[in-house]
Amino acid sequence: MNRNATGTRWAVVLPVVAVGIVTALMVGKMPPSLPSLRDELGLDLVTAGWVASAFNLCAALLGVAAGVAADRAGPIRAMTLGLVLVAAGGGLGALSVGPVTLIASRLIEGLGFVAAVVAAPGVLIASAAVRDRNLVLGLWSTYLPAGAAIALLATPLLLETVGWRGVWTIGAVLAGIGALAVRLLNARVPGTIGEPRRFDDVRAALALPGPWLYAACFLVYSVQFFAVMTWIPTFLIESQGYGLAAAATAGALVVLANVGGTLAGTALMHRGAPRWSLLIGAYLPMMGCAWAIFDPGAPDSMRVPAAVVLSLVGGLLPAASLAGAPQHARRPQEAATCSGVVVQGANTGSLLGAPIMAVTVDALHGWGHAWWMLAAFGCVGVTLALVLRTVEQRRFA
Repeated sequence: MNRNATGTRWAVVLPVVAVGIVTALMVGKMPPSLPSLRDELGLDLVTAGWVASAFNLCAALLGVAAGVAADRAGPIRAMTLGLVLVAAGGGLGALSVGPVTLIASRLIEGLGFVAAVVAAPGVLIASAAVRDRNLVLGLWSTYLPAGAAIALLATPLLLETVGWRGVWTIGAVLAGIGALAVRLLNARVPGTIGEPRRFDDVRAALALPGPWLYAACFLVYSVQFFAVMTWIPTFLIESQGYGLAAAATAGALVVLANVGGTLAGTALMHRGAPRWSLLIGAYLPMMGCAWAIFDPGAPDSMRVPAAVVLSLVGGLLPAASLAGAPQHARRPQEAATCSGVVVQGANTGSLLGAPIMAVTVDALHGWGHAWWMLAAFGCVGVTLALVLRTVEQRRFA
């Protein structure tokens, strides 16, 4: 079917983006909940770290496999199953009485998350007119920062009224509603039924260089972004004399700014901006912002604004990567495989960002030179973006 002739099915696109935001709530609910979890369940710092990282670990290890499976099962079925798993994981977590059950629940949530988010681009591509494809996939890229920011802001308020178990229950209910909503979209999205995949087809899809370059770019960005997002409250408290509430608010603003960047990237792509240029447009100012955040010679009044700007311009990169990778698929039925490659890269970076920053600060005896690590990754990212430019010029010539 000619999607240019029939137009974009916004009645499908918008619910899918909304469901993506629901899955991202499970990312943002954890940081504000950790103190309550530790107090009630008696978690030590290491165990709490495992609870926090178990979710991302699934996506870091299983993104590609989930994408291949989603292409085989069909994106609607894969999204529905993923949301059911998110709901089941949340329900199990709400009933947890110890660390083992809680970690298991986060693994289930993480598995559901990766199944849902790698499948979504296949539904969106099937629902979008060609002229709107960058716009639709760019809107999809807002799901993670939007959902995480909403959860970061809402969870502290909910903890005071319903506690962490209530937060988990609310997330499970929303995911269950999302599963039902996606299932009801099935009749509106023809061409999203899965099909058997030969090994040669899977191998050919995974041999495409574009998705792997986008994954590498996203990995580099995720290291930078999560290093700042994770440690900016601690940095502000330890070196700038911020109180806990002020530091937490600053951290939430940093995450929220990322939504503006993804929307800006979406608009720029819709107007024809090359995706590789958005990648470089993110990496270069992020390096300058890193200096303004951490260097002792930078004015203290610049540090929080610089972190917000870093997140804002950084949002260009998820928009370009999440929109660009599935467009390298040879056919729509391979979109989830290409998206899975990017999701795996992104979540690998999110796992590595905080510990790499911690090692850097420890090795350099303080925060003052931490920006060098962020700048080094930025240089790697610019190089990858230039290689991607060559690949895309050949691929879409």
